[in-house]
Amino acid sequence: MQLTDFMQLLTSLDDRNALFLVAGDQEIPLSKVTLARESCQLTAGDKPLTLGHLKRLLGRGSQDIPLHFLADGQEVPVYGVQIQAAKGRLLCK
Repeated sequence: MQLTDFMQLLTSLDDRNALFLVAGDQEIPLSKVTLARESCQLTAGDKPLTLGHLKRLLGRGSQDIPLHFLADGQEVPVYGVQIQAAKGRLLCK
């Protein structure tokens, strides 16, 4: 998935939504962003990033670079986002 595509999916959503990664049967908080010239990584951790925080970290001009999701050092493929509005969560799966 490209970073620009991912950010476009989330454009109209509430910035207070927390980001989680679905890996197997687990929902793991996405807590770290690593942005480099050639790619962007969202890494699982203890406390989830909010969508607003992610937008601030990435800046206004999202780049057309690959986006990778990591949990326990392993890349997890993500094909879309499930919105859990009542819980204020976005599940990347």
